This record gives sequence, C-alpha cells and structure tokens, in this order.
Amino acid sequence: MAAQHKFIPPTCFSAKVGENAVDWLERYELTARYNHWGNQEMRNNFVMYLEGTARKWYLFSNLPGDWEDQEAVPAAPAVPFVAGLRTVFLQEFKQDNFALIQETKLRQRVQGEEEDAASYYYDILHMCHAVNPNMPQTQQLDFLYSGLRKSLVKKIYPLKPKTCKEFLELLKLHTEASLLLDRRSWTEKNRLGTSQPDLQTIAVVRKEQSTWKENLDLGSILAGLQDSLNELKNASKQKKVTFDATHSNQRTSDGRPVCNYCSRTGHIARNCFRNPKSQLFRGGQQSVLYRPSNGSPPRNGVSVNYIDEEAFQEENSP
Repeated sequence: MAAQHKFIPPTCFSAKVGENAVDWLERYELTARYNHWGNQEMRNNFVMYLEGTARKWYLFSNLPGDWEDQEAVPAAPAVPFVAGLRTVFLQEFKQDNFALIQETKLRQRVQGEEEDAASYYYDILHMCHAVNPNMPQTQQLDFLYSGLRKSLVKKIYPLKPKTCKEFLELLKLHTEASLLLDRRSWTEKNRLGTSQPDLQTIAVVRKEQSTWKENLDLGSILAGLQDSLNELKNASKQKKVTFDATHSNQRTSDGRPVCNYCSRTGHIARNCFRNPKSQLFRGGQQSVLYRPSNGSPPRNGVSVNYIDEEAFQEENSP
C-alpha cells in the first residue's frame, strides 16, 4: 500500500509593512510543488492564502488567468507578451528598489561568532540570488569572503577556491577540523589527570546551594543586628562618660587645675573668662567681672582696663 502524502497548507500573505513578497512567493511555490500542484492549481488556490490588503487587491483587480507569463511570438500569427499572475503579484507588492535593498543587506552581512559556516554560506547565496539570479561565481565568492570570520579567511583564501561549491567543501573541512581539535584538547586534559566532573556531584551541590533561601531565618538575623547596634551604643556612651570624667579631673603635676575649655592652668571651665557658659564670661570690655582687692563681691558692668585673670582664677579655684 502506497504511503499517503501529507498536505501542507501555504502560509498567508496580507501585504503588511515588513512582509517580503518575494520570500513569501518562493515559499508558496515550494509548498505548492510539495502538494503536487500544477500552474493552474497554483493560480486557482492563490486567493485562498491572501489576507487583508492583498485579498482586496485580488478581488478588485483584473488579473490574468495563467500563473506563468506567456512569451511573445513575433512570427505570424504574432502573439503579444502576457504577464501571468505571478509577475503581476510581484509588480504590485515587491518593494521599491528591491534589488538595491537586498544588495545593501548582502554587503552588511557578517558571520556571527557562534554561527555555523554552512548557515552563513547558504544565506549569502540566497541573498545573491535575490539581488541577481544570474550573478557570476566570482562575485558570489567576493560576498562570501567579505563577511566571513577572519580566522576562516586566513585558512581558505590561500587555497583559492574557484567555485562556490569548492568554497563550501573547504568550509566543511575546517569546521570538522575544529571539532576534532576541541575533542582532542578535552582528551589530553583527561590524560594529564584532569578528569571530567561528576555530574551527580554537581547536581547535589547545585541542589544544596539552591536551598539557602529556604533556610534563611530573617527574624534571628534582625535580632542579632539589633543586639549589635545596642552594644555599639552602650560602648559609645561608656567611652564618652569615661572621657568626660577623665578630662574634667585633669590637673598639672603640682596639683593645679586645667581648664576643659581653654586648656589653661589655674582654673576650671565654670570659672573660665573665655567660656560663654561661665558666669565669669568676658564678652567685651563693657561687661566684665571685677573683684576688688578688699575682698568685697564682684560687681557687674564696671569698665576696667585690665584684670589679672590668672591671679583671679588661682584665687577662686577649688
């Protein structure tokens, strides 16, 4: 019993911005040939795979009844040239300056770092065919070299391939050689003692590493941080108190007090003439404290020319 042929429907074309009419038509014809459609069947089924603007164009246009063009016959009886549906469709929806656009893309085509050489080769040939179906082999080779990786150009160009087929064979040879070298490098590493990692061990390690979020106790971490902050605050307060107590009791070797404010000897901060918080603060010559020599209390607001500050502080120091 003969195997059944599976039907494959062509894709639809709607003439939207960005759709390539030439590429779609090529795919439509390939699918039709696979389905064993002849030219007349391709013509009759064509409207079924048009949508949107393309379908409206088909319905409201006077289109030819044949798929292929009818060539002109000059001999008697003369027959004029008649464009087929295929040609009329391309004239309507093919991009303006299509060949120029495709040639620009072709000149900018560069092989990717991880791109397979065969994929690059056939893409270049397809673009060359779109620009000019009759492009010579020498020009196609120029486009193949222009975007090829530099490492491959250094290996292939000295061999001077004359056809695209020879170029492809050299690409395949160098691709296979690269694969062999990579495999050899891995084998040499194993022979030198670098064994392959155990996949089960890696799986276990990754599984253990992946559970750290599940075991994370945010409450205990926050409590620990709060305790650390409290300890730092207490240590800072204790240090400040100790410093103030030590600093407030400073004295000279002979027992004379040292002022915390001006660092002079013979008085303390609360009796310092320069300390604004002191009752004896002397902000100017018009408001000072003067202690008469007879021992009577000091009087405010008495203008004096000079006060023996050190003698007064020594006299009133504790």
